[in-house]
Amino acid sequence: MDIVLKKMSENEFTIYFEDKVERYSKVQSENVHEVSSEDPLSKARKQLYNLLPQGIETSNHHLYNIYEGDSLIGFVWIKVEKEKKSAFLYEIFIFEEYRGKGFGTRVMKNVEEWLERKGIYYFKLHVFGSNKGARKLYEELGFEIAGINMLKTINWHLVICHIEVTRALVESQSSTIERISLIRNVSFSIKGNFIEQPFF
Repeated sequence: MDIVLKKMSENEFTIYFEDKVERYSKVQSENVHEVSSEDPLSKARKQLYNLLPQGIETSNHHLYNIYEGDSLIGFVWIKVEKEKKSAFLYEIFIFEEYRGKGFGTRVMKNVEEWLERKGIYYFKLHVFGSNKGARKLYEELGFEIAGINMLKTINWHLVICHIEVTRALVESQSSTIERISLIRNVSFSIKGNFIEQPFF
């Protein structure tokens, strides 16, 4: 059955955006190695608003629903800059029940053909090192490494506490004020000595 990309409506974009905020906050908390006083959901929402200040009508941004037949199976978000002959893939998201069936590859090939017709030379994307499945897909499609960010973790005992608190914040249904309060008042147990140490 054919894969079809259909431009999101305003209502569909609103639903997508809220879902994206939640997913993006989780990805950020797992992969962005820095301590922040800002609530993860609020931070994710702010960053996405900055990328899409006019929502679905933001210039150069193209957001599509992915369909197989009548079934919605995921989303694609691409920015195209014709003057630079360049495109950037912000997201390809396939629903979990449709993964491992070749849909990601088919969608990417469809997008590449679409970009070729637009006269685009360069198709770029970002992938976190921990996302081995996505890296494998992109490499099989011919994407090459254009740069590498490197990381060394120190103060492991503090890092573990930060990860656990951030995960709890992302999963929490508490209000923003309660989440910020939790960040400010978190305590660490270091080498058997109990001390009070806020993240900032």
